[in-house]
Amino acid sequence: MRLLHTSDWHLGRTVGRRPAQRSRDGDFDAVLAEITGIARDIRPDLIVHSGDLFDSWRPTPGDLARCLRALRDLSEAAPVLIVAGNHDSPVLLETLDFAVTAFGADPAWQKAREDSHKTGMIVEHIRTALLKATDFSPAV
Repeated sequence: MRLLHTSDWHLGRTVGRRPAQRSRDGDFDAVLAEITGIARDIRPDLIVHSGDLFDSWRPTPGDLARCLRALRDLSEAAPVLIVAGNHDSPVLLETLDFAVTAFGADPAWQKAREDSHKTGMIVEHIRTALLKATDFSPAV
């Protein structure tokens, strides 16, 4: 199995202090394009984002759009699993999951998904997994 791991995008993070803060949007766009290019080149079986999509629990609409575009692009290479980080809002991740599953599947994706079910390879679209550290603690 080929796995591509990414994490800690911290979309929305700025450089400097107010009032001289500088946007990092260009940096974000460049690194997300690089990650997407790597995913397209290596064609992993699964892409895992292990937390901190955003720098705060309340991302701007622009950062939310940037995130959705990046996740859409990555999901064209492989299924994407998102694990919540300490900067991520569980409610926001649930909302992202709803938006992607309710509105995100185009006819080409749906056909690919149906074909994958026929061959026994179950393919899912972007899924968010809200895992807590306690989920991995051994029973005492």
